[in-house]
Amino acid sequence: MKRRTVFMTAGIAAFAVVSGQAVRASDGIRCIVTFEGDMPIPEGQIEVVIENAGLQSENQPSALTFRMPSDGQSRQILFDLPLPVNIKTKSGVQIVAYLERKDGWLLARGSAEFKTTAPNKIELFTAIH
Repeated sequence: MKRRTVFMTAGIAAFAVVSGQAVRASDGIRCIVTFEGDMPIPEGQIEVVIENAGLQSENQPSALTFRMPSDGQSRQILFDLPLPVNIKTKSGVQIVAYLERKDGWLLARGSAEFKTTAPNKIELFTAIH
């Protein structure tokens, strides 16, 4: 589990750098994604979005997006997201996760209010179509 966490953290941090987002070197947002009923998280792509109305400006979007795979076997995925430099953590930051199949079909969604003191637990619930 620790090796997987290290690779996910490195991959997410690299994505943030490639996408041009400025991030704080030492700060991060610790997150745990689980699936309803403590079932394994289905196979697919998890997209994690940090939504913050206070983040929007002419040069910055109001949401930052990160993607990671789910192997279909894990009951939880622990990872760290880089904390954007200009995020206003006291203004209702939401962390939203979407689980999609390879073809883009939405399988599940979950969200959590951003917390600095503990891991942000995001429980995914099956999407109803």
